[in-house]
This record gives sequence, structure tokens and C-alpha cells, in this order.
Amino acid sequence: MSNRTLDLSRWDKIDVDLDDETPVATSTRLAASNDPVLQQIARETGLNADLILMCARAMALEDQQIELLPMEQKEQTLRLRNDPHFGPVQRAAKQYQEATFTIRIKPEAKSEAPKPKLPDPEKAVRNCELAMNMTEAQVRHLPEQQQAAVRTMREDPLFESIRQKVREAQKQRKEDTQKRKEKEAKIIELPDDDPVSVPIGPPVAPPSSTQSDFMRKCGKALMLNDDQIQSLPKAQQIMLKAVRDAPEFGYLRGAVQKSCNDEEIEVKLQSLAQKMGAEPEGLRAVAQAMRLTEEEVHMLGDQERVSIMRIRNDDAFAEVREAINTVGLARIMSVEEKVAFLALQKTHREGTPEMTPEHIATERKKLEEVQAEVLRLQEEKEKEKELLQRQREQALKEEEEARARFEEEAAQRLAEEERKKQAAKEAQRQQYKEMMARLKRDAQQPEHAESDAAVWDMMGQAVSLASEGNGVEARRVMDGALQAAKKEPPKQPELSVEDEEQKSKDDLTKFMAMQKIMGALKHAESQVNQGGTLDLETVNQLAEAFRSAERDVRYVEQGDKDNQPVNEIQPTYSAYTKYSDHAVGEYVLKIDLPALQNMQDVVLDGTSDHFSLQAPGQYSLELPLPCTIDPEAVTAKFSKKTRVLTVTMPKV
Repeated sequence: MSNRTLDLSRWDKIDVDLDDETPVATSTRLAASNDPVLQQIARETGLNADLILMCARAMALEDQQIELLPMEQKEQTLRLRNDPHFGPVQRAAKQYQEATFTIRIKPEAKSEAPKPKLPDPEKAVRNCELAMNMTEAQVRHLPEQQQAAVRTMREDPLFESIRQKVREAQKQRKEDTQKRKEKEAKIIELPDDDPVSVPIGPPVAPPSSTQSDFMRKCGKALMLNDDQIQSLPKAQQIMLKAVRDAPEFGYLRGAVQKSCNDEEIEVKLQSLAQKMGAEPEGLRAVAQAMRLTEEEVHMLGDQERVSIMRIRNDDAFAEVREAINTVGLARIMSVEEKVAFLALQKTHREGTPEMTPEHIATERKKLEEVQAEVLRLQEEKEKEKELLQRQREQALKEEEEARARFEEEAAQRLAEEERKKQAAKEAQRQQYKEMMARLKRDAQQPEHAESDAAVWDMMGQAVSLASEGNGVEARRVMDGALQAAKKEPPKQPELSVEDEEQKSKDDLTKFMAMQKIMGALKHAESQVNQGGTLDLETVNQLAEAFRSAERDVRYVEQGDKDNQPVNEIQPTYSAYTKYSDHAVGEYVLKIDLPALQNMQDVVLDGTSDHFSLQAPGQYSLELPLPCTIDPEAVTAKFSKKTRVLTVTMPKV
């Protein structure tokens, strides 16, 4: 035993209140002196009353409460409870507890530590099984936090034990299902008191309490094979055949079949709901909506009909519909099943079924009337479909004829335009040939090297007119340019050495300009000599050569080669007619503008037979149009990548 003495001063402020869990600060000595039971026990045992009270309180503490005490109080409490030295005190404290009440002492603590909430293991297994059964498409539709939780349950090693429990549970369910199927597959032999041993005749509606018993026994009769029936007594064979084949028991066979189908559907429904992670009630509603016929849907109210059609056709239910069709839950009931279904519904409403032949005949007659109405509605729908089909075929035929007429007229217009283009090209070819011969002949004259800027302007204008097909005007302008070039140049004053050098440089520049023109003329002449006509690109190159030579000459005459060109360049372009949505066609221009960055300062203008483009300091284009267009419908689009402006002008 330890030599330490028990310090009772620390227990003076701890008392017990049975109605309140908060310790009450009172004096133990005062409580001991006021308790006659405690004083009586103290006198009988010869022990200190305060010590007995302290030991009783220590013995009333629970283990969790003792663990929360300070170290010194914890040691003293354990000594009072367990030390054999305090055996008499412990017996006296126990006697005091039995004589009064069980003392509950709360430790002196400000607040009780919250108990940790243990997770439900079954819920964890269910959540893990749901996570393992979800498809990737279902996981992607979850929020990011739930996706992370699903992946953790699937892959984290900490959940391996739970995943193992899930696999074991699935295996156990599979084995139970297999055993149940094997048990159902076995033929159950009828007992001696088989319920089918009933008189043959009009069936009397059994009480609702025995209805399930009749259905069960009828199901057993239907499960027997021919060999088993032959092994039974003759009387039972007759009764069994009546239950299996007689019309009077048709309602009962239909009810049994429906019950079996309902059980099978319910099993499939539960399995499908577990696999998809959906509610069985929702799947059951979708399956019921899919089993309704069109005529039954037609007889519903507007709101119910809209809901049924949404379930059948909305993309939101596509996955559910496919799953229900896969497991065969959308099967439509047969006539006998419907009769049994209606009878069971009435039984459920009224409490007692009316399974009489008259009732069955009435229900069958009602069902036949409904089916006749269904057939009539189907015939009307078929007639409407045939009428719509004929109207659609007539509309397609008229559309094909109109398209053929339009294509024929468009082909004729294209052929006529092509003939006109060929005639114009043939006329221009001769004009180009004459013009180039004259340009080549006159350009080789030495006096042209000293021609002024006006001559170059006239020569460039002549080439532009020739490219546009105006050969007569081009020849007139070219004749004027040649006459101006043949004039005697003014007499130049005597020049200094520096001026002579500059004049030599200027003459060299003019000579190089003339070489540009000669190169373009030779290229154009080679095309004409080969028997073809000049294309638009070659004509534009020839015009550009004249303009380049003109700019060089103007630089020389102005004495400043750093200045920008005075005249804008005529850009190259191509044109064609497009037939698409517009019936008459569209005249399309594709203009190359390699020096442009954007269309900010570009001005487009035009009339019904003329088009113009002005880019100050860069490009200028004046183009007469070969057809009449609608100026209000002209559209333009500039590509920054290719630097090509596409102008679309609808014809009128």
C-alpha cells in the first residue's frame, strides 16, 4: 500500500445533483453532518462520515468520467475504489448507497468532450457499391466533389476492405438468386389434398382472404407436366385438366400469369434500379407509360397525355427507355391478362371479387368494344397517313419539275453567256495582237527613251482600254501617245560634270523602264502566237509594266526617288458568275490587294452597270460590268490572310 495519505480537501466542492448534470459547489462536511443515514453508518462502523461519503462518490463515477479527472484526483479516486486498505470504507459506502440512492458524480470539468460519431458500416458499404456500379457517363454528370469521392471509393487502398465486402455481398446475392431460380425450376408435386379437387362448374368467387391461396394452387397445377398428370388418379386428372384448359378458370389462369409477370417485372425493375442508381418508382412509371397503347394514351387527359408523350420521346428519358426495353419491361399485356388485371383492380376497390362467368363475359365484351374502337382509330390514322403521303409525293414531284425547269433555263443562260464571252474574246484577241505589234514596234524607237510623263500616261491608258475590250479607243490613244513621243525634244542647256553624271543615271533608269515594257510585250506576244487569247492576268501584267516604267520616269523627272508613286495601281482581279440560292445568278469579283492591311480607307462604289474601288495612294479600279446588278444588295468581304477582297453582286 502506498504511504501517501488521501487528500480529502480536493473533494470538498464536488456534490451530486440528480436533476442537473452540472456539479454543485457545496461542502461535503456539511452534507455529511446533515445526513442521518450517513451518521448512523459512521457510528456503526466507527469510520469518518466524510470519508464514507467520498468513497461512495468515487465508486459512483464511471470509467470515462475518471479518465477526465486531473491526475491527483484520478489517483485518489482509484485508491478509494480499488485499494484493499479502504475495504471497510468501501463496504460502508456500498451500504450507504443501498440505503439511500445511487450516487452519480460528475467530474469537475467545464464541458464534456464530444463523443466521436462512428460511421455506419452498412451505409459505407452501400455507398461504395453505388460508386462501383456507376458508369463513366453517370460519374461525369456528378459534381466535382462527388466525382472525387466516387474515384476514391473505387481506387483508394483505404477502401479495399469495404470493396471486398461489396464483392462478397454481390456474390452472395448472385448465389441466392441462382438458388431461387433452381428452386423455381423444380417441379413441385401436388399434395394429396390438392386444391384443384373441386367440382367442375361455374367458379364461385372465393373470399378475398383465400384469393392468394387459390392462385397459388392454380399455379402449382399449371406447373405439372403431362407425365406427372398421368401418374395421378383419374379424378384428379380430370380436375387438373379443367383448371388448365376450361374457359371457366381462364380468369384464374390469367391472374396467375399476371402475378408471375408482375413478380418477374419487379425483380427486373429492382435489379435495373440498383444498376442505374435510380428510384424503382420512377422506372416503374416509365415502364407503365411505355406499355400503354396509342389508343389508351389518346383517351387520357391533356396533361397526362403530354407527360406520357414526353416520357416516350424526350431525350432525357432515352437511357431509361433503352434499359427498360432491354430487360423486357415494356411488354403490352394480352387480353386474358387485361381481364385479370381489371378484375383484380375491382377486387382491390370493392374488397370482394366478382369472378363469375357473367362478369368475365362482360369484361371481355367491354375489352372487345375498346379494341374495336382502337381498330377504327387505327384505320382512320392509316387513311390520314396515306393522304399525307400522297400529298407529300405530289409536292415532291412538283418541286422536282420546277427544279428541272430552273436548271434547264440556267443552263441555257450560261451557254448564251459563254457564247458571248467567246465572241468577245475572239474580237479582243485580234485587237490585242495588233496593239502589241504596234507597241513593240513603236517602243523600239530611240526617241521614246526621252518621252515625257504624259506619253507614258497615254500608253498606260491605251493598254487599260485594250484590256477592257475597247480596241478602237485604245488605238486612238496609242496613236496620240506615239505622235507626242515623236516630237522634237527641247534643246538642253550645257550641263556640268555632276549634271552629266545625273543625266546618265536618269537615262539608265529610263532604259531599264523600257526593258520592263519589252519583257511584258514578249510574254504577251508568245501567248498570241501560240493561237490562244490573252488572259486577264497577262493584260494586267502588261499594264503594270507600263505603270512601273511611268513611275520610274516620274521619279527621274521629279528628282526624288524616295517619294511615293503619284498614281494608284490597278489591282489584279478575276470575275465569274455563281448560281446558288439566287435564281438569276450572282456576279462575283475577287480583287487581289496585297498591300492593304485593312479596309479602313478603302471606298467601294458602283451603279447597276459600273463598279469602282479607291484605296488612296495604293489602288484604283474602275470597271464596267457585263451585266445589270442590284446595287443595294452588293456585299464585300476582305480576307486579311490572303489579302483578297470578294465582292458579290446579285444580278437583276
